[in-house]
Amino acid sequence: MTSTFFLIAAVLNAVGGILHLWIIYVGEDGYRRFGAGERMARMAADGRLYPKLVTLAIASALFLFAALCLSQTDLVPALPLAREILWLLAFVYLVRGTIPLVTFPWIRLFRTPFFVKSSIIVLGFSLVHILALTS
Repeated sequence: MTSTFFLIAAVLNAVGGILHLWIIYVGEDGYRRFGAGERMARMAADGRLYPKLVTLAIASALFLFAALCLSQTDLVPALPLAREILWLLAFVYLVRGTIPLVTFPWIRLFRTPFFVKSSIIVLGFSLVHILALTS
């Protein structure tokens, strides 16, 4: 009963986690390239721990989400509360993707290329998760 959409969702989350680890590895330029902002890039350049911890937390969450998606296939055993958590995740992705795109005319922060691009990507994540949960 392997669900193709759950496999796609798992891959999307895992790739997101890998990209966040890559940002930590690259450092200052990685934060800039992926739109984390000049402040985060400068903190990384200064060797501050904050950018690494935030990025590592995001990567860890994405890897957990990938595991939850895989647990909804017949490839690995089911994890407790996986479907409930994945519904919550799909909702969070939907809100994260929608709010910047709807409010960018009024909120200057959301007018940046990072927020526009990442919002479209996150909306795609949401769609895949919803398709997985409803199919």
